[in-house]
Amino acid sequence: MLSHLKISNYAIIEELDVAFENGFVVLTGETGAGKSIILGALGLVLGERADLSVLNVKEQKAIIEAEFDIKNYGLKPFFEMHNLDFEPLTIVRREITPSGKSRAFVNDTPVKLNVVKELSSRLIDVHAQHQTLSIQQSDFQLDLVDRFAGIADPVREYEAVYDGWKQDLTRLNELQEQEKEARAQEDYFQFQFDELEKVDLSAEQHEQDESDLQLLENAEDIKRAFYESSAGLSEGDGNALERLREVKQLLGEIKEFGDKPAELFERLNSSLIELEDIAQELSSESENVDLDPERLEVIRERMDEVNRLMHKHNVQSVSELDELKSNLSDKLEKMGSLSDEIEDLTNKIQLEEDELIKRAQQLSKARNDALKPLGQKVEELLRKLGMEKAEFEIDCQIQENPGPKGIDELTFLFSANAGMPKREISKAASGGELSRLMLALKYILSQHKNLPTIIFDEIDTGVSGKIAGMLGKMLRDLAQNMQVFAITHLPQVAGQGNQHYRVFKYEEGGLTKSQLKLLSENDRVDEIASMLSGEERGEAAVQNARELLK
Repeated sequence: MLSHLKISNYAIIEELDVAFENGFVVLTGETGAGKSIILGALGLVLGERADLSVLNVKEQKAIIEAEFDIKNYGLKPFFEMHNLDFEPLTIVRREITPSGKSRAFVNDTPVKLNVVKELSSRLIDVHAQHQTLSIQQSDFQLDLVDRFAGIADPVREYEAVYDGWKQDLTRLNELQEQEKEARAQEDYFQFQFDELEKVDLSAEQHEQDESDLQLLENAEDIKRAFYESSAGLSEGDGNALERLREVKQLLGEIKEFGDKPAELFERLNSSLIELEDIAQELSSESENVDLDPERLEVIRERMDEVNRLMHKHNVQSVSELDELKSNLSDKLEKMGSLSDEIEDLTNKIQLEEDELIKRAQQLSKARNDALKPLGQKVEELLRKLGMEKAEFEIDCQIQENPGPKGIDELTFLFSANAGMPKREISKAASGGELSRLMLALKYILSQHKNLPTIIFDEIDTGVSGKIAGMLGKMLRDLAQNMQVFAITHLPQVAGQGNQHYRVFKYEEGGLTKSQLKLLSENDRVDEIASMLSGEERGEAAVQNARELLK
């Protein structure tokens, strides 16, 4: 339950610090006194969006802090899932800074707004005036029936299967689009790959081709140079080697006459041996030079093809061409695997559809079993609210295709008077009837939802007198099992409260401010008397107020 609420620097509330008890809590006050402002501040704690307009003093931050007694509501797993400290008295806080930033805390731990929203949905239900229209919405209608039928958990399990099925359908569409695009490009990719596959794109082969091409293109010059060099050394009269042998002979005649002649002789002899070897190798290399125009043409064609491919694909090296070929190979392989993936996913989706339909049919049976007793319960509550002849029925139509919550489409049908045909609520209920019908449905929903707290914001709109008294008693009865707040203008409802707060405005320092006051028994008599007769309350109004408080 909501045990404590603190508001600071929010709208016309300067400071508010109030404790609440369990049971039925009523808030009254003249129009514009600040009841909706308090509800708005509480909405921030529950995860609603904020803006700078809520700041009372623009240079200071607004703080709204709510304390909830949650020890008996099985919320510990939620706290563990979000790595939060579980406290039986849990504090949720929102801060809005002058810069426009908003921060949220649970037990002083910073959290994202979605965590606050999820937690608040398990703590409190706020029924604002405009939400009476939600009675016509399919989500509300299904939630009511599902809670009454006791199938909230199976519905969540169905929703999980449905979400997985929808995700897989989306994925299947994506894969099919990819396959369609792939098929359109497959021939082109295959052509590019085959073109690259025909050429050896290894760096070693490319380097070898460059070297061989240089040799073959200059083979005649190389052969001639080898031959003429060899001939110059060893052929013809007076060739270089012959002249050097003559010099060697001369030095040989004097090598015994000192170290220097001997040294020069040895050096010349070594050089002569080396030159004779060079002459022989030059002759041999001249014979070995290959004048092979056919091989030259093959290498040229291969090099031209590599260069063409490099230019075509706008790359600078053979290694980049090789990488491109590898990428094309991966794409072609992936194209081949798309069909297998599509087939596997199609089979999975079929199994999911079978499971979905099976679960949807189980939910549908449980819902249909609950429709009659739920309708009877609503009619029973409406009779307590003065609608003796009201009839309520839920029509269920089975849809061909499963939706987010099953195959059932519900329509709430209503008739307020005997002999009148039941029609859709929007066409059959007046404002006051709609309020009473909504209260009956919320009464049932609250009993099956296990929420700690529910807040009704002027749910009594359009009712008065005896009916208002019945409505107040129903709210008090509902508060036997949960904490119930009612913001009301009706004295008959206010008189049923266990706690009664008055919201009022006052001026201080030229500024309008709002405050909340817990009323004593005497204060309650005065407040309810004023609600009955206005400011000019007489003894009759006071006596009526005392009667309402009995």
